[in-house]
Order: sequence, then C-alpha cells, then structure tokens
Amino acid sequence: SPGSHSTGKTPSPSGAISTTQNQPSATGSASNGAPGSAAGSKTTSRGAPPPPHTTTTPPKPPTSNPPPSNVAPAAPTGAAVSVNWATDNPNDYATTFTWAPVNGATSYDVHYTFTDGNGHQKYDQIYNTTGTSFRGPNEFSDPSSLACFQVRAVNAYGTSAWDSGSPHCA
Repeated sequence: SPGSHSTGKTPSPSGAISTTQNQPSATGSASNGAPGSAAGSKTTSRGAPPPPHTTTTPPKPPTSNPPPSNVAPAAPTGAAVSVNWATDNPNDYATTFTWAPVNGATSYDVHYTFTDGNGHQKYDQIYNTTGTSFRGPNEFSDPSSLACFQVRAVNAYGTSAWDSGSPHCA
C-alpha cells in the first residue's frame, strides 16, 4: 500500500548480507510501491567486516641499569698502597696497590714507578691486570726508596682517566 515499506534481509551465497527496502516512489509513477515492485527499491550489499586491528607492544626496558656497552669505563676510586715485609725475602719490603672495581671494566692498567734510595729510577712501567690489586716487585729494601702507583680502567671501548692527578706513593 502507498506509504508503507517492508525490509527483508537474505544472505547471499558469498556470505554478504543483502538488504532490500521497498519505498514509495517519489516520482509518482504508475507503480504503487507494493512489495516486489522495482520502483523505489534500494539494495545495499556489504562484505564481511575487516579483521580486528592488532598492535604489538614494544619490549619493556630492563629493570636494572647496566653500564652503557659502547663507552670507556669510569676512573677507578678507592686506591691505596700498603707496605709489608716480603714473604719471599725477609730483607725486602713488598708494596701492594689496591682499588675498587669499576663497573664495565674488563682490565686495569697500573702505572708503576720505583726510585731507589739514591734517587735512581729503576722502574717506570705500565702493567695490565684483571684483578683489583697489584704487587710491586721486591726492590723495596731501602727505606728511602719510593714506589708510586696509578690505575686506570680498560674495556673494549677505551680507557678511563688515571685514578687521580697524582700517584699513590709509599
């Protein structure tokens, strides 16, 4: 009847839904807008909805703070020199130089100098060690001798500054 409409939904073989609405003709044609009439028909077809949008969450940073892996280590701290009787020669003193470990260091360079009691420098060398202590050679038999040390940290990316501006001497 004029002014009425009906809606029918039927699935198509492809799975799409087809909607047909019968509406009265706005042109006033001979059609009366009855169901099944072609006048005023509107057909809409839509495919399956798109798949849900997925997002990936970026990985969380580590909870600890490891040292940067591409920089030289910091300079060592806590350096000290001790002098004791040498256990392998009771007439000599032994010097031991220690320092605090440095995060990210793989080894340490120790600058060792030794000047005898007459003012003659016998040693001026740099030794590399993986520990945090260095024992000087047994040349310290004269109390007026002077053994001096400095240390710097080393890794694959470089070396730190020496541990202090002046050497540690005993």
